[in-house]
Amino acid sequence: MADLGGRLTRSRGPRFGAIDLSWFRAQAYADGVTESERTERLAQLAADARAAEVRGEGWVACEAWGRYELVRDGGRDPDELLAEGIALSRMAITLAGEAERGEA
Repeated sequence: MADLGGRLTRSRGPRFGAIDLSWFRAQAYADGVTESERTERLAQLAADARAAEVRGEGWVACEAWGRYELVRDGGRDPDELLAEGIALSRMAITLAGEAERGEA
């Protein structure tokens, strides 16, 4: 198992690794970025995305909204992000099963 500066540890099970999230919680969205700077960056990214939408540049708008979501999620609790990811994975598995059975 790769060692990520001591943050990746082997759990009791032979096939599973666990990430120590306390290290991630201790890190800021980005070193030296304040909440007001992050809010300002979010506002600028949203304005860029809306401007691209007005110009009819859908792909550019999509990329700008993607950057917006990355900055926004950078300030979220890692456990919350993990729970959201698990819920989305479960939904995808359910939908894939329905599609396979012809229910969708």
